[in-house]
Amino acid sequence: MQNPVSKESLNSISRSTCNIDYTFENQKRKGKGFLLVLPIPQSNDQMRGLITSNQILNTNIIYNSIITLSFNGNETKLNLIPKEHFCFSDPFLDITFIELKNPEYDGMNFLTVDENVNNSGHVYIIKDSKDEKISKGIIINIWGFKLLHTISIEEDSVGSALISLKNNKVVGVNISKQNKDKNNNNSTSINIKAIIQAIRLLYNSYLHNKTAFEEKENGFIQKEVKLLLNDSKINELKEHGLMSSENPLIFISPKSHFITPLWFYRTNYAWYWTPTEPKEDDADYPNWIIIYPGCSLKVIGGEWSGLEPAKRNIILIHWLESSGLNYLV
Repeated sequence: MQNPVSKESLNSISRSTCNIDYTFENQKRKGKGFLLVLPIPQSNDQMRGLITSNQILNTNIIYNSIITLSFNGNETKLNLIPKEHFCFSDPFLDITFIELKNPEYDGMNFLTVDENVNNSGHVYIIKDSKDEKISKGIIINIWGFKLLHTISIEEDSVGSALISLKNNKVVGVNISKQNKDKNNNNSTSINIKAIIQAIRLLYNSYLHNKTAFEEKENGFIQKEVKLLLNDSKINELKEHGLMSSENPLIFISPKSHFITPLWFYRTNYAWYWTPTEPKEDDADYPNWIIIYPGCSLKVIGGEWSGLEPAKRNIILIHWLESSGLNYLV
């Protein structure tokens, strides 16, 4: 029996959900997002902010637009100054997060998260914040950093929260991309656990060395991933068993006797790995798993789910983790 969603929970989630409006390059644009609290930098700490899809807000937009957030008719304008806000923006994960630490946000409603999502979990999304209408469904698979579920994600739901029916906490962020695994048409959300892991890595640089950031007159802005590595860097990766591919962001640990290949993807804050070959340069298809200190080495989803790579690749993953941002920015 599914838990009913209480009026109080619906009201809280609706008050945390917002419409995002801004003008960029002389065009008016809009999308959806929501407010939440993340356990960052560590599990006993809290960082509150706005989260949405990277397709709605990205680095160019957040620093070059005045953004209006509308919460059931109440408007708040964001004019972001880098020194006042930590921002995470990644097209690969398809997530943008903006820290909201200033006192003017103290009276706003921020949702909490549940990192312990599993297969067959019952979930829902808010289809209409004003009328508090919802759509329910089930998580049928966890595929890398993605949650595949049965709720139809329409354009106006992109950037909104995927909520656990068990405890009314956020388990994912809805995106527009459909997963292509096994020819199904399931909707896709980004697992909140993977989002937290990614933001923690970038925030660690923000706190300690700013290696992942470019200094501006009014603060620090996240660097772009280094699209092309020089020959010296490519040779260093080759010495550790990584071969380049047609996509400059993807490297391959080739198969050998009794060892299956792995693919590795570079972002501007971390490496990701997968045992699933990208299809026709489709970097979004595989079940990508983030590399971070103390990370799990188990595959998430697919025929190898729950298994660890061969020792050779485990050593490679640990080495990439220790290399920090050397081959990323």
